[in-house]
Amino acid sequence: MYNFEIENKQNALGQRAMMNLSILVSQRLKPKEPFQALKESWVIFLTRKDFLNKKEPFYPYDWFNRKWKNKLFTNAHIRFVNGEYRGNDALGKLMHDFHCTNPDDMFYDELNKRFPICRTIEGRQIGCFFWDDPVDV
Repeated sequence: MYNFEIENKQNALGQRAMMNLSILVSQRLKPKEPFQALKESWVIFLTRKDFLNKKEPFYPYDWFNRKWKNKLFTNAHIRFVNGEYRGNDALGKLMHDFHCTNPDDMFYDELNKRFPICRTIEGRQIGCFFWDDPVDV
């Protein structure tokens, strides 16, 4: 199960990710079903800015015990994807496309075709993509 969010604001990212994960996981288990039946769950936030300023493509967060340095295997994951990342890989190209206002500049035809709001008519922008401000919608 996946939960994707596109974030413009950086405030309370951790709390919001935990809330989304809690909702996602709580809806997965049926009454009287054993906890072992829980499947893997992912909350993925695409953040506009590199909120940790480490220039990494994404930041993984899992359950971890600091004292003994071991991971608690919960099958629940939180990832923050750096929207400013522009590496020469699939994720870098995807983040590039999410910021495009000209569909001809996109790497992925799937996005170009799927999101017709990112178009121009007579040289005038009629929409925008994820993080850019809308114009003349």
